[in-house]
Amino acid sequence: MHDYLVSVLLATGFEAKHLLPTRTIQGVDYSSCSFESSPEQSLLLLRTRFPVAMEKSVLALRCTAKFSLGWEQDTCQPEALVSMLEFANACDHTGLRMLTFHSIWVRTLKPRYLSLVSLIEKVGKAPKERLLLKDIAKGGVAMDNASTHAFAFVAQETMRQLVSVAANGSAGAGSVNGVPADTDERWTEHSNQGAEFSFLGDGCITDAATAAQPLNTFVVQQHAVLSCVVWAIVGFQLRSVRPLSLFSGRVRGMFFAPFEEDHPDLRERSASLASESVAIDQVHEDPEAATAAAALAELQSARRQFLCRALVAAVHHDTTAADSITTLPLPTVAEIFALADTLDLKQDDVLARQYVRNLYETARDGEAQAAIVRVADTAALAAALLEVAGHRLALLMDKRLSENALDVIARIPGDIYEWCTAVQASQPLPGQGGCKKVGPAAIRTLVQSTLALVSSDTATSQRLQQIVSALETFT
Repeated sequence: MHDYLVSVLLATGFEAKHLLPTRTIQGVDYSSCSFESSPEQSLLLLRTRFPVAMEKSVLALRCTAKFSLGWEQDTCQPEALVSMLEFANACDHTGLRMLTFHSIWVRTLKPRYLSLVSLIEKVGKAPKERLLLKDIAKGGVAMDNASTHAFAFVAQETMRQLVSVAANGSAGAGSVNGVPADTDERWTEHSNQGAEFSFLGDGCITDAATAAQPLNTFVVQQHAVLSCVVWAIVGFQLRSVRPLSLFSGRVRGMFFAPFEEDHPDLRERSASLASESVAIDQVHEDPEAATAAAALAELQSARRQFLCRALVAAVHHDTTAADSITTLPLPTVAEIFALADTLDLKQDDVLARQYVRNLYETARDGEAQAAIVRVADTAALAAALLEVAGHRLALLMDKRLSENALDVIARIPGDIYEWCTAVQASQPLPGQGGCKKVGPAAIRTLVQSTLALVSSDTATSQRLQQIVSALETFT
């Protein structure tokens, strides 16, 4: 059977039992294994059943191209997009990995990604599905919500892989070492039978690898940051955010430029970007320097607001997982903090306070206690946790959520009841991003932990003492 036909079978998801005369390979039962379940298993099955099949990395590249073509024909099937990424990851030849992921970006992702970023910039939030479904010529991306999330996730993973290969300098004429000599013949012998063979451009793999130029690491890294931002916006359906506003004008000028391009003042730009974080904390008598510092302060403020929203969504994701538009991964808390480091907000105290508050809101009190050590401004944290305590207490008095609400109200002083009601009015309900309902003991523990963060003569401390007194009436 020709390798081209094998790739067709692979792309259509034939099960292993339809291709193998035996259902075991090397003692492993593959009778229930489908090609869509594991690229590594699929490639093993193909190469075992068809000994003439090409080298594994080249076969993975061909399958990647096949799924890329399938997705372009129907952009509302995220499974093809994810399979394309999985087979690209199965390509373990260093040079071919660079060619594969670079081609995925240039030929498959870049045109629609530019449209997606432009659409988010226009509406200032994650676009609604009716806007996404519009054709590119009409300002959309011709994808539904699930496909757009898969698209953003694949773009982020592609950029992450490109950062890795770009940092290793994996390009150039030597990048095809180790690929069998007849690879090019097997790649091009059926070039007139499928459009996926244009995945690397005209010609053979060797020509493409030889013509490849080293990738500009800094430009690729900035695209990786942008892709992570867009992934968070689309995955968490964030509002009031424009991704390009999180980058300086110098960096915005690099977006969607060829990755091989040698920007003339790249070193100067990198040096200036590194020094700007110091300039914001200085008093400038020079008007130009003062203007630049103000612009940087505005930039960091926009970044901090975005990261806080993403952090809230990441921590609360477990409580809203049932409403997720896909089962694909979403940015984790660790990835949000890593993004903060990249955006020059390393160990930012506002983010640390937000994280502790979110943990308490989701009733993960043990994790919150451990995270308090990261906070420098304990007075500001205490004020935030006071609101959490008030919201927790209000949930006990909410007749919609508590069977004993009337009994709780009878035990609570009137001024505390009015204050808790006001706090609850400004917060969402559980399951909508608000606090989870907990018992009086958990509230008492939170209040006592918060009291340890502030001095006794503050208004926050006095309110906390009132809550402690009110909770003493509970057994």
